[in-house]
Amino acid sequence: MFCRDQNMSSNSPTISFKLITDALLDNSKPFSPKYLHYFSDINSEDLKTLTGIWPQVDAERRFALLKDLQDLQDSDTLLSHEEIARLALRDENPRVRSQAINLLWEYDDFHLVPIFCHMSQHDDDVRVRASAVSALGKYVLMGEREEIPTSLLNEIIRILFKIITEYAEDILRRAALESLSYSSDERVRPLIKDALKKTDTEWLTSALVAMGRNLDKCWEKPVISFLDHKNPQIQISAIQAAGELEIKSARQLLINLTHEQSIDSDTLRETIWALSKIGGEETREVLEDMLEKSEESDEIDMLEDALENLTFTEGLHSFDIFNGDNSVEL
Repeated sequence: MFCRDQNMSSNSPTISFKLITDALLDNSKPFSPKYLHYFSDINSEDLKTLTGIWPQVDAERRFALLKDLQDLQDSDTLLSHEEIARLALRDENPRVRSQAINLLWEYDDFHLVPIFCHMSQHDDDVRVRASAVSALGKYVLMGEREEIPTSLLNEIIRILFKIITEYAEDILRRAALESLSYSSDERVRPLIKDALKKTDTEWLTSALVAMGRNLDKCWEKPVISFLDHKNPQIQISAIQAAGELEIKSARQLLINLTHEQSIDSDTLRETIWALSKIGGEETREVLEDMLEKSEESDEIDMLEDALENLTFTEGLHSFDIFNGDNSVEL
């Protein structure tokens, strides 16, 4: 696992954890990013110290710390902040609890499921409950892959169906739909169809997210119909769903989008990534041409990542053909 001094100079002096907790408590100065690595794989003694002073730390600083740790964890998969996230699940501040759930998304520990199930139904704050409902989606997917006990999957499914059919809050019902959409349960498809009939932006977005996760070819036509939607949120969700479903009939529409002068950076990024999942010879030509013309470092990185993913996609398609899947288009 990650060594605390890994990113420090070999000549750097050892920093006591008390110095770090004192810095956390000192609202007169910004908390230094150089201390963030010390929270990875925290030992029991330091965790006890942190637990003791945690309620005294300013709530906004507690939230910011968890957000910074998540950003750090996203960029370095060797880092682990599970113990701190578990501590923050009991925080009195709802934003902190919600961020703690987000920080735990990368962990596959199914012992977290009972905690998320409880929070999804009983937390005092509806947004925390929604975060817990969303977190359960990962375990639905794991259940479909037979990576968690069937009894646990059935309990998650039961709770999510209860939320979407009996609860009044739309934010909870939408989150439940998105989490349920990973399931092969035959009751899921009608729920997605019902969401698709709504005119509300948030519901349509959730419906598109659900289609992408559901991986059913029946969603190809509705997804394509939203690719040119005027609402950016809905359009981006449709683009992402087209990529997840690998809709080959959407390829040219997405390529056309990359040529639009008015396209914003977020939509362009999602379009490029969706194309890398769909694949095809024309896709490679387009992405390589864009890379050759690009002068911005962020865009170059994005295109290089997309081309790397495209190579992976092409490898999967070649494997399908080798195994006799004649439906695959290259």
